[in-house]
Amino acid sequence: MNDGIKCVMGNNNLDKNKLIELITLAQESNLKEFYYENKSLKLNFKFEAEIIYKSISDTKILKNEKIVNEVFEKIIIKSEYVARIKLVDSNNHFFVKVGDYVKKDAKIAEYEYLNVIIDLKAPCDGIIKELLVEHNHMIDFNKNLIVMDRL
Repeated sequence: MNDGIKCVMGNNNLDKNKLIELITLAQESNLKEFYYENKSLKLNFKFEAEIIYKSISDTKILKNEKIVNEVFEKIIIKSEYVARIKLVDSNNHFFVKVGDYVKKDAKIAEYEYLNVIIDLKAPCDGIIKELLVEHNHMIDFNKNLIVMDRL
């Protein structure tokens, strides 16, 4: 088990994806508790209720009144084009708002360039955390557009 832990931690820089994989593996192995400690890092998981992945700083009180820190992977959606970004549809309704749950491939915005409309779709299931651009503004290639938490 120590070799797997060293892989997860590398030089004590904890990778969120690897942490989620470790938690999932421990849950699937029906472990009740997992503990690891070295000079600069301490990990302790107790599986007394279902863990729901949420943002890093969020906590959730579960049925048995245990507090579990929850972890999400943060996704930053970047522009693929130089274009005008459209955040609302033709009926003036936002495609997405902060806090919305979206499914993978759901339309979350549109690019418009030379009267051509290209849909911007969600790369994964998740929660919209932040809109980093304003509706109808020109954007550059590779500009940060939307922040979401992967579920």
